Amino acid sequence: MKTRLFKNFLFLLCFIFSTLCWSQYNGLGEFEEITNLAELTDGYYVIVDEDNNFAMNNVNSGSYFENTAVSPNSGSIINPDEAIVWKIETDGSGRTIYNEEIGVYVSYSGSGNSSSESSFVGSDAERWSFTYSNTVFSVENLGTAGRVLRYNTGSPRFACYSSSFGNNLLLYKLETTSNEPELFGVPASVSGLNYIENEGPSTPDSFEVTGQNLDNSNVTLTLPANSDFEISTQQSSGYSNSITLNNYDGSSTTIYARLIAGLAIGDYNATVIVSGGSASNISINLEGTVIEEFNLPYTNGLRDQTDWDEATGFGLSLIIPHLKLLLEDIFVLVQAVI
Repeated sequence: MKTRLFKNFLFLLCFIFSTLCWSQYNGLGEFEEITNLAELTDGYYVIVDEDNNFAMNNVNSGSYFENTAVSPNSGSIINPDEAIVWKIETDGSGRTIYNEEIGVYVSYSGSGNSSSESSFVGSDAERWSFTYSNTVFSVENLGTAGRVLRYNTGSPRFACYSSSFGNNLLLYKLETTSNEPELFGVPASVSGLNYIENEGPSTPDSFEVTGQNLDNSNVTLTLPANSDFEISTQQSSGYSNSITLNNYDGSSTTIYARLIAGLAIGDYNATVIVSGGSASNISINLEGTVIEEFNLPYTNGLRDQTDWDEATGFGLSLIIPHLKLLLEDIFVLVQAVI
């Protein structure tokens, strides 16, 4: 009797210990792309299509999971929303894919090109086999051979198809969490802070600063002296070359940046240094351009992205769609006459 009680006690102790060690993702962390099967261990992941544009989120229509646009930077995704973070764990001869935010497993019901959700693991329909080849992961359902979780680029969604249809997957894994203080900035680079000559400053754009395990001391954001850019915690006022976040606890804070007025035609860049909270410094890059004043006559072939950016920089973005529609109407009329 004592032996059985002791074994039960040990089991309970191990369960409590494992629960404490397996902490839930809290919205903060760096997810790095893994590039081989050996790196696929139990943990938290962002599942992205092989073109690196869309992540699978936890919204299921009944026959597929929807997508969220992502922009990985240098092989990492910083502080993704809980809706696109999945816990992948070993289960029997396969692995489960589980979203903690709403408590659902990815499942395949065996009905056409679909994917479904389940609140529990009832069979191999909720288990998956992962393989890695040619820089991508293939994720096949264990319950129904030949059904692979893939991204449909034509009808944007994540569902199960044959291995010859749609995009395979990339996996971004949460770095091992620690109690070390950390600062994060997303995105790591802000570009397009442009304006036409004599019409500055530029329209502001923003980035987010967050942190974890900070000591609640001040955190500063600093541009170089005499910088061509300025920053503020408000979109329309309060701009300067430095900001202090007093007693910063790591909560998400929006920082606005813009290119200052009065600059000559040309390209500009600068780096914001974020420091404090006993964390290592991070940097945010800023880029902007002062464009030559628009003069008539103006010629632009709209042949590539550079041409398009120049045209839209002059405020021609509203004219171009109307021109396109006009040309289409002329084409229809010509076809009718012929």
